Amino acid sequence: MSRTGIDYFDEHILKDGFPDGSLVLVAGEPGAGKTIFSATFIYNGAKKFGEKGIYISLAETKSEFYESMRQFGMDFEEFENKGLFKFVDLVTVSEETIENEIELLMNEIVKFQPKRIVIDPISVFAQILGVERTRVFLHTMLGRFIKAYNSTCLLIAEKPIGTEKIGYGVEEFVVDGVVILRYESLGEVTRRIMEIPKMRRRSVEKPQYEYVITQNGIEFLAVPELKREEMEYTLEKITTGIEKLDEMLDGGVYKGANVLIVGMTGTGKTTFSLHFADTVRIAVASPPEATQ
Repeated sequence: MSRTGIDYFDEHILKDGFPDGSLVLVAGEPGAGKTIFSATFIYNGAKKFGEKGIYISLAETKSEFYESMRQFGMDFEEFENKGLFKFVDLVTVSEETIENEIELLMNEIVKFQPKRIVIDPISVFAQILGVERTRVFLHTMLGRFIKAYNSTCLLIAEKPIGTEKIGYGVEEFVVDGVVILRYESLGEVTRRIMEIPKMRRRSVEKPQYEYVITQNGIEFLAVPELKREEMEYTLEKITTGIEKLDEMLDGGVYKGANVLIVGMTGTGKTTFSLHFADTVRIAVASPPEATQ
């Protein structure tokens, strides 16, 4: 298995990481963290597991990539000097040179024999090569190497904002797994969510996992599972903390009940609720038995 080196992901999302010998599509809207996640996979492979990695970029130059990743504490130059990392710049690839570039690329991969590979983004290959030639490249050329050497390859694909389509449509059908990174804005609050709708030879327990991007890169939020506890029906009542109101309610509110407090602005909803909460707190801290 190819562990990402992100503890929560390897322990709670995909146990022990991605399956060896697999092509995995990492898709998402701009700003969702696709490059950071994939770069972390390569970086941790070299730093934590001593595995070779190659990053093939059709989006940014080597200097731009190195500078961007340093902001998240990843120094790729260190592992390049140790022979564990190689960056391939294909930013200027064109339709006229694509065949030669692919041949040189595959020769470089076979020579370097990386355990981890990232292509960022695969959508450029699909745009230049077309659907059928992209399928041949992924299956016959890249796929054959990955299976032979038990490597793992992440293919980054753009997902246009507001659409469900991934890249050019061919990518998700020729891969072993799909990881979708979503970026949602709810007013002034933003959420980043990971979904894994497809992963051969692996099982995923939850449909979604929430994460954030910090100066340390991708960090997942460990949200506890909420369990509903069934309570037996009871006629026991607890005080509201207001004597006159308790009289009106014949002793207070039922224990275990959900009570809705409704009122216009300034009528004291918050004050009443805080008073009630403080009364309960005092009652719990000083039960009748303790005061006798």
